[in-house]
Amino acid sequence: MISSPEIVKKIIGDNLTLIRQSLVLTHQELADVSGISKGSIIKLEQGDKGYSIDTLLLYIDKIGFTLPEISSAKTEIPEYNQLKNKIVQYHTKNGSAIPEDLFPSLENKVKNLVLTRLIPSRYLNKSRTLSEILKYFKDELGYTIKSTSLSNTLIRLSNDGVIEIIKNGSNTFKYSVKKAKK
Repeated sequence: MISSPEIVKKIIGDNLTLIRQSLVLTHQELADVSGISKGSIIKLEQGDKGYSIDTLLLYIDKIGFTLPEISSAKTEIPEYNQLKNKIVQYHTKNGSAIPEDLFPSLENKVKNLVLTRLIPSRYLNKSRTLSEILKYFKDELGYTIKSTSLSNTLIRLSNDGVIEIIKNGSNTFKYSVKKAKK
């Protein structure tokens, strides 16, 4: 079955979005490290007209994918560590420079997202479970984060006095912004 160009563009866009989210990068952060404009990245992800094949090829080369991989609905996008390994292997195999700037420390990246996006949103003014916070990150902020990464970050921020952890049953916890003492 031959796919229409619109369907292929949607598949490419969906895969590019999942890759960027797996790398825990915003459009602007990816633009800064890839040399591709934020507008072009958004056009590619949305399957819009008006981008060149050269831009698409530059983008997929930077993130370690081939055109057949990125245009297939069957391509599975790995999570951060596996994706990082795939990108490094791709660039090593091709003898090209490994784009280390695509890989900020995941620990620092999640911490930064909690401090600059989650807390200012006031979502944690009310106690929330880890699964609620993960869902908020995905649905409202557009980031897919592993539960262990988020949990470890929240524990570290609790140790720093930023987050409060409340035991919620035998093995579950709720998290909220630590209230200032009066």
